[in-house]
Amino acid sequence: MTSANETQGLDHLQVKILIVDDSSDLRVLLARLLKNQGYKTFEAKNGKVALDELKAGLQGHRQPDLILLDSEMEVMNGRDFLLELEKVLPEFFAMVLVVGLSGLDKFTHPKIYRSLRKPVDLERLITVIAAALASKVNKIDGAL
Repeated sequence: MTSANETQGLDHLQVKILIVDDSSDLRVLLARLLKNQGYKTFEAKNGKVALDELKAGLQGHRQPDLILLDSEMEVMNGRDFLLELEKVLPEFFAMVLVVGLSGLDKFTHPKIYRSLRKPVDLERLITVIAAALASKVNKIDGAL
C-alpha cells in the first residue's frame, strides 16, 4: 500500500482531507485509515454540514486539500454539495480536489478527480488519494 509519506512533493503532515459521508461507521474507518497514513482529517455527515463548516473555515483551520465525497446522502447529496460549493466558495472550489464515493452508479461531475464504488477498496483509495494530491502538486509546479 502506498502511504502518504511515499508521495513526493507534499508535506503530508499538512495535508487535510474532509470526509463527507452519511455513514458514521465509514467516516470513522476512513478517518482512522487516513490518519494512520499521516493525513489530517475532518468529518461531516452530509453536504449541508460540510458546506457550513467550509464557509466557517473549519473552525479556524486551513481549508482541506481534498474532499472524499459520498454521492448519496440525505439533506444535501454530493452533486448538490458541489453545485453549492462552486457558488459560495468559488476560489476554494477551483483549488480543492474531490474523490467521489458511490454505492450506486459512477459519481460523475467535472470536479471529481476519480470516482470509487462502495464498498471502497481501502488500498485503492489510498493510491487514488496519493495520485490526486501528486497531480495537484504538479499543477501548482507547472503554474510557477
